[in-house]
Amino acid sequence: MRRVERQIMTLQGQYEQLAERRNALQRAAHLLLFEGIEADGTVTWATVCRLKGWPSSSSAHVIVKRRDPRLHALLHRASLGQWCALDKARYPLE
Repeated sequence: MRRVERQIMTLQGQYEQLAERRNALQRAAHLLLFEGIEADGTVTWATVCRLKGWPSSSSAHVIVKRRDPRLHALLHRASLGQWCALDKARYPLE
């Protein structure tokens, strides 16, 4: 019985972590929708530039960061990988 209880506690902890991550992803996706961007896995830096009416080039990542640092961080958290090569920083989900 104790073994089963330990397994249940482990599973409950894993469930809580996954539920927190899911909630954070849902919040980020909602904020992106407010910006007119769908977090559907197809977004790119160039796509964001085009949607915002900004110039789109090979440096689209830099353009997004300069024009809207908050959106830049949100995109890293929600869709485009948590590591930013520009900042040499990680943007984990909250």
